[in-house]
Amino acid sequence: MSKQEELLSYMKFYGDDLVIQQRQTAHRMRLVEKFDIRPGDKVLEVGCGQGDTTVVLADAIGENGHVHAVDIAEKGYGAPVTVGEAAEYISRSPIGDRITFSFETDVTEDGFTGSYDVAVLSHSLFYFSSVDELANMLAKLRILAGRICVSDWDLQPASVSQLAHAQAILLQGLYARFNPTDANVRTIVTKKIVQDLFTETGWELISTESVPATELDDARWEIATAKELTLDHLEPVFSSYIELMRQITKLGAVESLNSFVMNAH
Repeated sequence: MSKQEELLSYMKFYGDDLVIQQRQTAHRMRLVEKFDIRPGDKVLEVGCGQGDTTVVLADAIGENGHVHAVDIAEKGYGAPVTVGEAAEYISRSPIGDRITFSFETDVTEDGFTGSYDVAVLSHSLFYFSSVDELANMLAKLRILAGRICVSDWDLQPASVSQLAHAQAILLQGLYARFNPTDANVRTIVTKKIVQDLFTETGWELISTESVPATELDDARWEIATAKELTLDHLEPVFSSYIELMRQITKLGAVESLNSFVMNAH
C-alpha cells in the first residue's frame, strides 16, 4: 500500500469521490512537504474542515507529535460529508490519537491558549470575512506558535487555462463585499497581502514557493459557484464579469490555479 492509499484509508468520503479525493490528498502531501513539518512537532491547524490536510499533518508529525485541528464551523457543516462526520472517522483511524478536533472554536478569542511549534492555515485564507480578521488571526498565532505555514490559491495565473479559476474567485470575493455571506470565498488574499500581514503582525518571512495544482477539481467547482451568484441589484456589472468568465472557459482547457506556500517564523 502506498503512502497516499494509506492516508486515504483514514478519511471518510463516498466511493464516487475516490478519484477526487486521491487528487486532493496528493496535493495536500505536496503542501505539507513544503511546510517542513517535523516528527514530534506540535501543530495548530486553523480551518481544518473535513481534515484533508489534518491527516497528512498527523502522518508527518509521527507518533510523538500532535495536531490540534480547529475550525469555527459547527459539526453539522459541510457536504456530502459533514466536518463532524469526517473528524469522527479520522479519530477512529490508526493516527486518530495524534489529533484533537475542536469545532465552533475561534482561535482569536482570549480563552484560546496554548503553545505550538507550528501553526498551519491550508487553503483557508479566503474564508476570513476581511483582511483585518485575517490580520487578527496572524497576530494571535504569533503568540501561540514559533513558526507559521500558509497556503492558498496563487491568483496570478501561470497559463491561460487558469484564467477562469482566477476570475471565479475574484467574482466571489467582490460579490461578498456587497452581500455578506458564509461562502468559501469571502476575502481575496494575494501573496503580497500575506507578506505584508506577516510583517505587520511580527512574523519574518522564510520562504515562498509555488505548488502545481492544475489537476484539481477546484476550478470547476469555483466556476460553477460563480455562475450561480444571485445578482439582483448588482446587474449589469456582475453579469458582464460572469459572461467574461464564460468566454474564458471557451478558450480551451480549464485548470485550477497553482497554490502558493509561505513559511515564516
